[in-house]
Amino acid sequence: MKKSLHLLIGVLVIATMLITACTPAAPEAPAEAPAATEAPAAATEAPAAATEAPAATEAPAATEAPAAEPTGPARLVLVESGNYTSLDPFTNAWHANPSYAVFATLWDYSLDMKEFGGVLAESWEFAEDNLGVTIKLKPGLTFTDGTPINAEAIKWNFDKYLDPELASPGGGTMRDFIPQDGVEIVDDLTLKVTLITPWAMFMDELAGKEIASPTAYESMGVEEYANALTSAGPFKVKEIVPDVNIVYTKNEGYTYGNPFATNQGPVQFDELELKFMDDDAVIYAALETGEIQFASLPAQYLEQARSNPDLKIVEAEGTDTQYLGMNNEYYPFSVAGVRQAIAYAVNREEINLIANEGAGILLYQPLGKGNIGWNPEMDEYGKLTSDDPEKAMAMLEELGFVDSDGDGIRECNSCTTGAPSCLSMKSTAGTKPSRMHFSRTSKADSSP
Repeated sequence: MKKSLHLLIGVLVIATMLITACTPAAPEAPAEAPAATEAPAAATEAPAAATEAPAATEAPAATEAPAAEPTGPARLVLVESGNYTSLDPFTNAWHANPSYAVFATLWDYSLDMKEFGGVLAESWEFAEDNLGVTIKLKPGLTFTDGTPINAEAIKWNFDKYLDPELASPGGGTMRDFIPQDGVEIVDDLTLKVTLITPWAMFMDELAGKEIASPTAYESMGVEEYANALTSAGPFKVKEIVPDVNIVYTKNEGYTYGNPFATNQGPVQFDELELKFMDDDAVIYAALETGEIQFASLPAQYLEQARSNPDLKIVEAEGTDTQYLGMNNEYYPFSVAGVRQAIAYAVNREEINLIANEGAGILLYQPLGKGNIGWNPEMDEYGKLTSDDPEKAMAMLEELGFVDSDGDGIRECNSCTTGAPSCLSMKSTAGTKPSRMHFSRTSKADSSP
């Protein structure tokens, strides 16, 4: 589940930077297109005449000046990679721009991701034993269907995420820390959340939980609601064409956005369109023609984009990572020594050179710098346990994985060595051999 981009107003340029950090450099909109984070000029600069004493026969210039027109574009078009899935927050397993364009959350991150600022929530207070959190909501807020955002509505959302029968993917972690009856209404704008055990990631988890209108959800039903998505975010759904696009119109009542953003809302353009596109060449062509205004693209387009004066490139260190995942419940990954050998065998620099043309940032731990929990000491440890293929081969040899026929693939066939890994395989996988290929290539080779 992705929850980095909770806000498409006020921090849109930063959001684009976070996306591009996955493929370290990405072309942006033409330089003349104003960013969504910029307030109208009149909002930040007083007219020069307003600072001068007017003539006695003239009214002050500040009172004569016409109302400033918004400077933002009328329509903003972005790319959404991947296929369309239902945006029902309680059944959807993927939460990103399509959801956060229309849904509000209780709070959101500051731009440096070190603090939280209230969106629907006005304040929150943890109990001394960290087993409870009292949340106070902002007064006077409503969903786009006109129903109130109050403690009862927020509790209804919590209950949906916590329902074990619904088994909401978005509520999976919540159900580990919050009992099913763990949310109590204190008054119309206050609720208390009881925790099973202290939960360090409580604020982070709730920053990504979409809040739906209970009235709309229950009256429409699941299928109809998934195409209406009534909430309280910066946009309202105008049209959904699965796997083609989603068109949103701005929510005029959205005036309570991320407090760390320049503009808390409403957004300064009328419509937002998210186009579902997954072909990099097509995306880049659409960017050059102006069909789309922001996109994240692979590094192989970097030089081409730099040569185009109409494109602006943003390079930033983001929060997403690319990694090799291993399910340690299955052999041979259930053997710690095998996992350690793989860690020693991986050549990060070579992978980065081939996959990202060297533009990526090497990681030696599961998290990038922008993530909560990143630890510089883990990077140092990771460097000590990486990039040593000879050690990796020796470890596999000791575990009983040998290249018996010279084809470059290590196999554990007969399990005659008595290695613990072979004994484990015999008990879980019968006589079927486990095969692992750990050959290394030179940096001049085009294959990973």
